[in-house]
Amino acid sequence: MPMALAERSTLTPTAILAVDVVLFTLRPGAFERAWQVLLVELPETGPVILAGDCCYWQESIDKEIPPGVVWDPTRAMHSIKRLKTVARLMGGRIFPSHDPVFWAAAIKAPDAYK
Repeated sequence: MPMALAERSTLTPTAILAVDVVLFTLRPGAFERAWQVLLVELPETGPVILAGDCCYWQESIDKEIPPGVVWDPTRAMHSIKRLKTVARLMGGRIFPSHDPVFWAAAIKAPDAYK
């Protein structure tokens, strides 16, 4: 039996919403007190990290650039690096929240990531 998603992620879950869906809170956030990140284990796609405001654009992930206006750039970078580490260790993928180029290329309804 595969290890539970929450155990494999290296992050402490805020809530386990379902067997394959875990909500994490990254503290401290860079421009908020904390960021919430959703980690979903999809049967065919594998782990997907919905980054919320932690990563606006793919460029923030690739080049480790803090997103937009942040309260603390050092903490912003720490959060991005944590997400990248979790994605690498789990073989997952980070979905940035506001990147029009990323979302233009993403699978859309009625198709879906599975």
